[in-house]
Amino acid sequence: MDAQGVKILLVDDDPFVREMIGVILESEGYDVVSCENGRDALNAVTVNSDLDLIITDINMPEMNGYELIDRIRKSGFTLPVLALSGIDDCYVADGAIVKGAFDYVVKDDNIEVNILSAVKAALKK
Repeated sequence: MDAQGVKILLVDDDPFVREMIGVILESEGYDVVSCENGRDALNAVTVNSDLDLIITDINMPEMNGYELIDRIRKSGFTLPVLALSGIDDCYVADGAIVKGAFDYVVKDDNIEVNILSAVKAALKK
C-alpha cells in the first residue's frame, strides 16, 4: 500500500515519542494525527472514519493502550492497531495481541526500522 493518503493515529503520552515517530512516518509520506492518551484517541477514532491504522503506547494516563484496543474492538472497529511500548516483555506483547493488536513494537534503538516495517505489514493485511 502506498503511503500517500494513508492516515495513522499515533497515541503516546510522551511528546518526544509522538514527535519522533511522527517525523519517521511523515518522512515516508504518511498522514499522522496524534493524541496524548487513550481517551482522546477513542474519541478520535469515532469521529475520523478515514483512519487506516492506529499506533498506541501501552502505558498512558486516563486510558492505557490495552483498554483502548479493547474498546476499539468492542465498538466494532476493524482497523489494524500496533501496540508500542518501551518494555520489551513477552507478557506485555501477548496482552496487546490478545486484546486485538496486529503487532507489538518496542521503543528501542531500532524504532525507525521496526515501526516502518510493522506499519507496512499491518497495512498490507
